[in-house]
Amino acid sequence: MRSFFSYGPVDCEEHFCVSRKELKEKCIKQLVGKPGKRGHYFTVWAPRQTGKTWLMREVKKEIERRYGDKFICGYMSMQGLVMKSDEEPDLFLNKVPVLLRDTFDLETGELLSWEDFQ
Repeated sequence: MRSFFSYGPVDCEEHFCVSRKELKEKCIKQLVGKPGKRGHYFTVWAPRQTGKTWLMREVKKEIERRYGDKFICGYMSMQGLVMKSDEEPDLFLNKVPVLLRDTFDLETGELLSWEDFQ
């Protein structure tokens, strides 16, 4: 029997949920792009507890299912990346290698400039 669940990831087999098929498909198309062309990232803005993380997890799973090894998929939280208002934006670069390593198991080496990011 399904139950209502108001926090954390929703499991549609155990909880009442709305599958948001059209929204998931729109996100997948945006990220993957058209054949022979690149996709594009997007930003999700919504209040707490509205399914942002759930959506990203679902989209990631579906891209991996459809496209296998064609894409390296991951999602990372920027929530822990707190910077003070007086810090230089380039200090962000010091935090990126750890995010990439932890998300994709990828060693980037040191990033000293935005050009190194390429």
